[in-house]
Amino acid sequence: MKTNRLFAVFLALLLAVLCSARGLAAGKGPSLEIDPLFVQRVVAGGSQLSYRINVENQDPLEFITLEAAVADIGEDFRGSYTLLPAGSTSYSLARWISLSPARFTIPPGQSQQIDVTISVPRGISGGRYGAVTISTVPRDDNAPAGAFAASTIRFHMASFIELVVQVSAERKEAYAESFNVEFSQKYPELRMLVGNDALVFTASVKNESNVHIVAKGSLIISTIDGRTIAKYPLGGGRGVIIPEATVGLRSVITSVQPPGEYIAKAVIDYGARRPIVAQTKFVVDEGQVVVEEATNWQPHRFAVLPDPVEITLRPGSTRSAVVEVVNNGEEDLVLSGQVLPLAYDALGTLLPSEDRAGGLDWITVSPQVVRVSPGMSSRVRVTARAPEDASGGYYADIVFTTEGSALQTESGSSLLVFVGDSEEDAIKRGSVELVQISVEPGALSADAWFTNEGNVHVNIDGELFLFGIYPEEETEGGLLARSRQEQVASAPIDGSTNPVLPGTGRLLRSLIPAELEDGQYELAIRVDYGGDEPAIGRLQFRVEGGIVSGDIR
Repeated sequence: MKTNRLFAVFLALLLAVLCSARGLAAGKGPSLEIDPLFVQRVVAGGSQLSYRINVENQDPLEFITLEAAVADIGEDFRGSYTLLPAGSTSYSLARWISLSPARFTIPPGQSQQIDVTISVPRGISGGRYGAVTISTVPRDDNAPAGAFAASTIRFHMASFIELVVQVSAERKEAYAESFNVEFSQKYPELRMLVGNDALVFTASVKNESNVHIVAKGSLIISTIDGRTIAKYPLGGGRGVIIPEATVGLRSVITSVQPPGEYIAKAVIDYGARRPIVAQTKFVVDEGQVVVEEATNWQPHRFAVLPDPVEITLRPGSTRSAVVEVVNNGEEDLVLSGQVLPLAYDALGTLLPSEDRAGGLDWITVSPQVVRVSPGMSSRVRVTARAPEDASGGYYADIVFTTEGSALQTESGSSLLVFVGDSEEDAIKRGSVELVQISVEPGALSADAWFTNEGNVHVNIDGELFLFGIYPEEETEGGLLARSRQEQVASAPIDGSTNPVLPGTGRLLRSLIPAELEDGQYELAIRVDYGGDEPAIGRLQFRVEGGIVSGDIR
């Protein structure tokens, strides 16, 4: 299983490289290098962003004349960007960009910088996308003498821009468009690598957000009775899906399972409160995988609102809340509800349902089966009956799954229940520890671990601070300059949209833009979680020749 999993990872990466390579011009072109290939920024409305693109002519003999222009971008099913006419998409930023120079000639072995300025209007929100294209200028003297006509191939390169205008209106919404199980013989680019009989699992994701999303998927194979037997990555391109695009996340499995019926489940995290989940069945018979045809279905687009639901009650009492199941799709849905334990991984992503056993028998939903017409909603009552000895926070997941189809999707709402006689019974206490740091070109990355030591869930945010430590030194006049500590940089931390449950922890990963010279430093983190005082963590370290030393775990 380990070898096959490594092969699946390798193949996903190889496919991403092959798909990206298709964006280059075919045939031999000029020897050029462009940097950066991708620019990702979060900006405010009414602000201005400036940066430079460096274009290098690596040909040792030839001059080359180039033109810089602006284009929109689209995204194909493989996750590769395509160039579109400027201003042709609803998420275009072409009108905001100015370039200087727009036309230039680079001598052999030299480079040229292009100044890019993006002026963001006020009142704009969500994601905007585009590209700066670099194209060769045809030379008029290339045509042979006496030729009636000449054909010229223009060479194109692009630096892509992914811009998010940060306001409260950011909305993340994505659905599974399809989940296919097919033989590799249907994919010419795969046959030469894995033969005809490998299984290809493809979950296509449609981004209906107003910003791009980063999709990270997992394929879980289990027996018909729910026993997990294997997990593989689902990947496609860079994982970035721009608004209105549909991208296929794929996993290729070469091993053959023993005869039997199996369930394939795709779990795709894209930065929202809960992941996309879709599943289907396939059969292995006499050592062969039986897949009659690709399995497609009308997308099941539904949501459970609000998310989360919070209930506060006393021990021995009963209280209810109402959730609405909203059908945003185009077909009737029959949905079955159940109550599962609520649990997150270290990064705050909701765990798959098969990894959450048990539950709270004093939390129920009614009705358990609902039918919802397109564009309509159905109300479901969630009831908590707290035992006499209950105290503190209790957590459940109200999950609805589509019925009546070979392929299933699910969504739900998190239930946060606090049992106590008064607000004073809610204890909010936490601690944080910096566990790992490393110096990267132009930045310092840091990992911290926050632990919820209270009896109720908390939502976290905060900030990371970098200080330079300067020892005592003697000045030219013989005076002693006292040792001091000065702030070098800071960065916000992101604790994810999901809460940290009591007795659990959350891994916080941050990146501080900073060029670190050799010397002594201190990293400090402050985590705000709603308690009487924030959680503070500190760590001193030393940088020598770009290498970090000290107590860095």
